[in-house]
Amino acid sequence: MSTNPPRTEKCETVETLNGEEIPDPYRWLEGDDEVVGEWVAAQNEYADSRLRGTIRDELRPRFEELAETATYFPIVPTSGSYFQRVSFPDDDLLVLTVRDDPTDERRVLADPNEWSDDGNLTRNWFSPSPDGSLVAYGVTEGGT
Repeated sequence: MSTNPPRTEKCETVETLNGEEIPDPYRWLEGDDEVVGEWVAAQNEYADSRLRGTIRDELRPRFEELAETATYFPIVPTSGSYFQRVSFPDDDLLVLTVRDDPTDERRVLADPNEWSDDGNLTRNWFSPSPDGSLVAYGVTEGGT
């Protein structure tokens, strides 16, 4: 196996947006045809060959650590608050948070991870009042 990854072809693809020409030589990789599948297979084969042996196990803890990140959903602004759903790394369910100012610390309003031991209760929607002083949210039990 080569010490270099498989070659990635460049194509002469140029898109014009708002009168500006933007080259995109790797646009062909956005497809799902056989050529892209072959490229992915070759890249995977190369990566697997480089990660054989103990190096994969040595790298795994660091990769897992890096993957432990929160996921932030769109902010819902009101005239007085900023509501946001957040998926924290150690939680199974989305937490509803609020801030009075975008730079303030988040406050947890509804954390369904604390509502039941088995995750049977979930928060499935929320709607803040126009001034952000109140919020209504729906609770689902057992997926119904």
